[in-house]
Amino acid sequence: MKTFQPLILSGIFFLVLASLSSAPAQTSEGFPDSIDPSTLPGAKLPLFKGPQYIPLDAQGFPESAKQHMRQEVEQMRQNGFLHADEEEMLQLDRRRMKGQDPEATKKVLATLGIIPASITGTPLETAQLLDIRPNGSWFMDRWTGVSRLFLVNGLDLVALDEDDFILSGGGVGVAEELCNEMIHGQPAALRVKQSFSKRGMTELTWVTENKVFTLSVNRAFRNRKAIDELIQLAETIQ
Repeated sequence: MKTFQPLILSGIFFLVLASLSSAPAQTSEGFPDSIDPSTLPGAKLPLFKGPQYIPLDAQGFPESAKQHMRQEVEQMRQNGFLHADEEEMLQLDRRRMKGQDPEATKKVLATLGIIPASITGTPLETAQLLDIRPNGSWFMDRWTGVSRLFLVNGLDLVALDEDDFILSGGGVGVAEELCNEMIHGQPAALRVKQSFSKRGMTELTWVTENKVFTLSVNRAFRNRKAIDELIQLAETIQ
């Protein structure tokens, strides 16, 4: 029997539908448990493969979740950022403080089913890799995703998250209204977050034929030049 398990990336901007075995999913240390769709009242998950762009009203989210997303879209449009709590803004800094040794990195790489995206020729190639950990779903004794944290000149902390939803036989439904940028001619979602203490984070999420990517930077980009530079970075990742 197949089950469908949504993974929430960058808040609730993207609903990833992965076709999983009946075995219970596992999660890596430091990552939230995956959400069981049966716990979402009124959720009707469409069965499809690959990426599809679907209006929010046609998505299988509960109405309360849809309303929350509409509010975030309006807040981004009016203010250029979303209000966020302090703890969320410290996520990348906490990963930097924890660090990782080479042996731990080898263990992480041994559990990956995904082939990490190439960063050759990008600013990430010469950046310092601070942390690498599994991401996505645990499927066929392998993780479908990976998250890498870099220290990048001029940007500070940059996390590159990717999940290969094809590995688990699934697809991704992207709510059209939530996309406010373009990467390689395809819709993408930019979210700028800021806490009351002015700590910030910028997240850029996009979908390819087989992966969902998110670039996260530990500062709030409020000007067009900085946003364009982040988009250019995303477009160099293969």
